[in-house]
Amino acid sequence: MIFKLLIIAAGILLSLGCATIQDVNLARMHINNVWKSEDQKIKMDIGTKIVDAPYDLTYEAVIKTLIKLGFSIEKHKTDTGVIYAIAQAPTPLSEAEWDEVKRTEEPKTKKMASPYLGLSSIFAGLHTDGVEVHIITFIESVEKGTRVSFDYILLDHKAEAMGLNPKTYAPPTAARIGTIKAFKELDEQMLLLDKGALKKN
Repeated sequence: MIFKLLIIAAGILLSLGCATIQDVNLARMHINNVWKSEDQKIKMDIGTKIVDAPYDLTYEAVIKTLIKLGFSIEKHKTDTGVIYAIAQAPTPLSEAEWDEVKRTEEPKTKKMASPYLGLSSIFAGLHTDGVEVHIITFIESVEKGTRVSFDYILLDHKAEAMGLNPKTYAPPTAARIGTIKAFKELDEQMLLLDKGALKKN
């Protein structure tokens, strides 16, 4: 999920001369490296699922899942099993879920930014305005069914305009909630497709 990080901090600090673009970029880079590490753990833990269904049915269910979650399908090819989709943050999270992410992650974000921004790290925060969530889904036939995995990258165009690195991983709490939510919706879509197939028969 792409979430805007430290943009308010950057705007305030740069205007006051309290920090440089390099300071903010270093803070973002450090935070993103921590998030990357956590993202890899989440992927190992809950990021992949083997669906007990044929490839074609699973592929169709994934498309329906992404659309139901609020994503627009940008590109997909049945033969490669890769689906690219985009949405505005905080999709696929609800506002309540995003509030939970902020309560959990913002104190950690400020602490991680502190070595680079000093006391000014109090301005560091998580925001969704102008941030895109890019999700890449990988689908692959395996011996016991079809393997599905979701991968998120966040893109902040406002950060890019300020000379900051626009790409980040999702805050860990957001990545975990989003992954659980995506697989839950996939299960529901699989059930609907199974019921539809039974009615046809």
